[in-house]
Amino acid sequence: MKRRKLVIQIGIVVMVVFILMMVAAERYILKRNTEVYLESKNEMIIDDLMQFRNLFSDKLYLSVEDYWINNPEKTIQPMTDEEVNYLFEFYNNNGRSDAESFDTLDDYGKGILAKNLKSTLSYLLLYCKNTRGYSDAYFLIPVDYEYAFVVAIDPNDLNIESLYSSSEDDAEYASATDGANSAVESYNEYTFGDIIPFDFGSIKDFSAITSNKDSEVFFADSTNVKNGKAYYTGYLPMYDQNDNNTGVLCVEYDFSDAYNSILYTSTYNVVRNIIVGLFFMAVVLLICLYFVAVKPLRKTKEALDMYKITKNSAEVEERLSQVKARNEIGQFAGNVVQLAKEIDRYTEENIELATKNAKVKTELDLAATIQSESLIKEFPENPYYEVFASMTPAKEVGGDFYNIYDLDDDHTVFVIADVSGKGMAAALFMMAAMTTIRNFSTPGSKPSEIISRVNNTLAGRKIMGMFVTIWLGILDKKTGLLTTSNAGHEYPAVNTTGSFELFKDTHGLVAGGYAGVKYTDHEIQLSKGDTVFVYTDGVPEATNAEGKMFKDTRMLEALNKKPDASPREILDMVKSSVDEFVGDAEQFDDLTMLCIKFNG
Repeated sequence: MKRRKLVIQIGIVVMVVFILMMVAAERYILKRNTEVYLESKNEMIIDDLMQFRNLFSDKLYLSVEDYWINNPEKTIQPMTDEEVNYLFEFYNNNGRSDAESFDTLDDYGKGILAKNLKSTLSYLLLYCKNTRGYSDAYFLIPVDYEYAFVVAIDPNDLNIESLYSSSEDDAEYASATDGANSAVESYNEYTFGDIIPFDFGSIKDFSAITSNKDSEVFFADSTNVKNGKAYYTGYLPMYDQNDNNTGVLCVEYDFSDAYNSILYTSTYNVVRNIIVGLFFMAVVLLICLYFVAVKPLRKTKEALDMYKITKNSAEVEERLSQVKARNEIGQFAGNVVQLAKEIDRYTEENIELATKNAKVKTELDLAATIQSESLIKEFPENPYYEVFASMTPAKEVGGDFYNIYDLDDDHTVFVIADVSGKGMAAALFMMAAMTTIRNFSTPGSKPSEIISRVNNTLAGRKIMGMFVTIWLGILDKKTGLLTTSNAGHEYPAVNTTGSFELFKDTHGLVAGGYAGVKYTDHEIQLSKGDTVFVYTDGVPEATNAEGKMFKDTRMLEALNKKPDASPREILDMVKSSVDEFVGDAEQFDDLTMLCIKFNG
């Protein structure tokens, strides 16, 4: 994996955060400056719209608008002298602000008055646009939910000379609409307005605008940017004398140049600040990181490199005591010192533990040697019987044992036992049990009597709470009568019929548990060639990697492969079968076997 310097990693993160913050600040500044600029235009737009309303309020009536909407495509010809005279006569008789008699006029009179009011509205829209620099101005009358009647600015819609040449106030308006006068000369015809599909949802809170009885000016979003230009729109609802909404006057202010100027200025300032800020920040960051992080970490690395060579935590502590950083790096340096001390302590403990283990191993080896030497290796040659035994401990020393000794000239004792537990404690208890059995084996004693004395002795001593299973048999060499007793041991396998079978004698309680236990004697009459096989539980309970046990059935199968074999061969066959079954699984119990073949 490619390594990166800590300074570079932290620097990149800080620079990215800084740039993001500056960009966010630029967007905020742009938005705020735009809002401030447009707020300065609000008063102008409000004044214009209010003046417009005041100028036109005495001319705009619901009946006239209905006439416009009902005749949107009606051709309006330039006013004739006759129509102008009619108009002046109407206003002289009714007053400029009195139009209640509109509904009483005939169609000819309504057309003249509607034409006059339409021209006046268009003229005022154009005046408002040209004097204030608006990009657009129009009057919107909702027809239904999808359509609107719109009166928009078009110089060809105006006939200024015929309408206002005799009015003193019109001179000011005409001076603002000189561009329209030339259009009048080529004028042919125009209409009252257009009914067009209209998306009322494009005007925010349109229903609130038209329902506002206070006639407040509403404004669109201040950052309404479209088609590369920025617009700011004001809306003023108009009402008749009965407070009925007669439409909405709209003026649209193009502030693209101002917006682009604000955008350029804010972007330039932000870019400049980013470059300058990044430079100084990088310098300060590098200096701070060197003294706060890089230098302490370098000292820490040097101390670790030295420790790998010297293995001296005191030198590490001396070097890192110079690191004064009061942050995580300072804590890290302190942790390195503690780690070095812990490694030293752990090393010393391991050396001490290794010394103790070596001593224990020496003692275990000595105990194993003593145990091995205490077991018979050279079996006696006797014309009456043939015997062989083996013991394979699960650990360095085990708790199983066997013994063969003469009780008198005519009787031989055979013993196999299994002490509870493993290791040194079991080996020591095994030695005590074996010595006790031998001491209580006196001429004329029965196997049950010997085991009973052993049990009382071991139970009375309560040696480490341990016990032992014992199978003990006394063979009359002349008659072949084998008298046995069992203290919680495995059933012996006996071959008196040509094949091995389990001899299920009565099990007594294990020796060393409770004093006063009675044990039972059993007799097995052996003939020439008969064989007795005794063993500890390590044989049937041998377990393979799948958790399955060897069991008595497999042991009998191994014994009966060659039932007339010699005791040595029989033990070899059983051991091979166990090893093959167990495989690579760990041996958990001692494996001890003894085989007697009577020769008669």
